[in-house]
Amino acid sequence: MNEASPTTSSTPDSQIAMSRAVRFGLAAIVFGLSYPNVHCAIHIDKFQQIYADMLGNKPLPALTVFIIHYHWLFVASSIVFPVAAFLTVFVPGVTRSIYISGFLVIATFVQLFFQWHALTGPLFSIIQGMAPAQQ
Repeated sequence: MNEASPTTSSTPDSQIAMSRAVRFGLAAIVFGLSYPNVHCAIHIDKFQQIYADMLGNKPLPALTVFIIHYHWLFVASSIVFPVAAFLTVFVPGVTRSIYISGFLVIATFVQLFFQWHALTGPLFSIIQGMAPAQQ
């Protein structure tokens, strides 16, 4: 009736294996988010040309201007984040590397989020301007 619940003892080997799996998983998330991140960052200058051709003298949103002006920063960080995630897999300090990997996941997602909104916002306004006037 009063059976003791079986306890699972975690051995140092299983803890090491679990930490490696967590670090690998976080690095995989950073790699997955980095592909569209790098792709967007590399093509920021092409978006600038599209906006100049399609919008003429109309002002761009502040976030778009910021992304275009500092495109080199976004290209560099979109390359540095996955490289850093790869290197954290080999960092000997388990706790530190998991925190660093978690930060890289958040930083990569935030960069992708802002790049995407900055670059597609003016495109959507161009598309809305092309819609025929309703009668």
